[in-house]
This record gives sequence, structure tokens and C-alpha cells, in this order.
Amino acid sequence: MVKEMLVKRNINFPVDDLFDSDKKRRNLIVELQNLKHQKNIRAKEIATAKKRKENISNSLKMMEEIGLQIKRAEDERRQNEQNFLKYINSLPNFPHESVPIGKDETENVVIKRVLTNLNNSFHDTSDKRNNDPEILLNLRERAMLILLMN
Repeated sequence: MVKEMLVKRNINFPVDDLFDSDKKRRNLIVELQNLKHQKNIRAKEIATAKKRKENISNSLKMMEEIGLQIKRAEDERRQNEQNFLKYINSLPNFPHESVPIGKDETENVVIKRVLTNLNNSFHDTSDKRNNDPEILLNLRERAMLILLMN
């Protein structure tokens, strides 16, 4: 869907890099959750071993190693998150399905013209009497009429 939208809007965007960054971001989040879970399990084991007055030196070393792995994974996640946000923030908006497809505004289909000339005269094209001078109003006059009606 994203690729189709970019093609329709004639935009060259590294969408594959965005998807790769997102996939890596999600994997890093899962990895961090698993490491934190392991750390919590080790903490409970250490607490239990302390109550039993057992040797906890190996468990503490493992806990320290898990802590270093968490720090490395957090740093990598932060860096990847910045990269991901760079892509996602530069991604253009999705046009509404009613927006015509074209390379630029020159390919737009004109449905109705509102301003008919450079002196800002308003011309109602939906009125069948569109050549009647009474229908042609200067924008200032139109605004004054609206103000007076209210």
C-alpha cells in the first residue's frame, strides 16, 4: 500500500530501508524484553539464594553480563529508533482515495472555477445565468453583504 501510494505520487522514497529499519526496531524491542525478563529471573534466584545463604558470585556475574547486554541493546535500539523516525517523518502523507492520480497539479481535472479573472471578481459557475452582470460580485462587496446579513 505504501509503495503504491509513492508510485502514484511519483515520489522516490527508500521504502525498503524504512521496512528494514522497522523490522530491526521490532526485533530489538523483543530482544530487550527477553533480556529484562532474564534479569528479573536472575534477581529472584539471587534473592532466594541469599535467604538460603548460598554462594551467589556466579549469579552476580551472570546478572552483570545481562546488564551489559541490556545496555548495548538499548544503545542499538535508540540509534535504530532515530533512523526509523528519520524515515517515518519524511514519508509523505497518503492522499485520499478521491484525489486524482497524476505526476503533479498540471494533470488535475478542473471541476469548477471560482475566480474568473485577476480583479478577484467572484463568478458562480453553478448558476445558469452566469453571464448576468448582477451575479458577478466583487469579493469586497460580497463580504460586506455577508456582514450586513448577520
